[in-house]
Amino acid sequence: MQTLDKVSTGQIAVNDKTEEKRLTKQVLQLSCNCLSFDFMGTIPDETSDEQGTVMVPHSWGMLRDEGIPKLFFELFSRSCTCNWPDCATLCLQCLVLLAAIRRSFFHKEEDRTKLLANLIQGTTGVLASKMGLQDHGCYHELCRLLGKINAAHQLNELCATEQFLVWIEQVYSFTMDSLRHWEVMPNSKHYLLGFWATMVSPVILMQEKPKALEAYIQQITIAYVESRLFMAEASADPNNCCDWDDPLLDDF
Repeated sequence: MQTLDKVSTGQIAVNDKTEEKRLTKQVLQLSCNCLSFDFMGTIPDETSDEQGTVMVPHSWGMLRDEGIPKLFFELFSRSCTCNWPDCATLCLQCLVLLAAIRRSFFHKEEDRTKLLANLIQGTTGVLASKMGLQDHGCYHELCRLLGKINAAHQLNELCATEQFLVWIEQVYSFTMDSLRHWEVMPNSKHYLLGFWATMVSPVILMQEKPKALEAYIQQITIAYVESRLFMAEASADPNNCCDWDDPLLDDF
């Protein structure tokens, strides 16, 4: 983390850009490997890319610093500017793991709230600027990150953050745009669909809820059904080369 901070702030000067990228990528990969290591032996299926809860050691107190998620978002922005998509993807992978750190790791609920606020602020910035999202790896990891933020927190926790209304509007616009372009990265969209699906029950039960949230869910449901119809129509066209699983061949 200290090395990444020095890279981000320019304290480590590497004249050769190729070597600078190589250093950045290796340290990011090491960070990702450390965060994703199964210390407790709780991951039942090693072939899965989804880790429900990240069980980092309690002694890794540096991860409680609210500057850590900001650091990865800054490195993501820097990697996009330098056209280092593999480094940008690793930044988002690390953020996915940070979002899933076990609740008991934080001494104070305030520290966990700050982490959530920084994740929401960072993803809002990425969604608003669309920085790096033309790269398929970054697009996929951002979908995973949004899904993980939602899965790791209750809706009332999300609503309590200062930027929730701006954030949820950006996520809604991103999801609608993704569903309109259903043929691009279709396997990444289930993270977005899962994001909205898990909100349905809490929205019904919440007494005080954002007015727009229910409308967002309805519009996304309609857009998803329409996207599946478009996909079925394209799959039925013998002249169309499908780069996705044909829904017409799914018996279920």
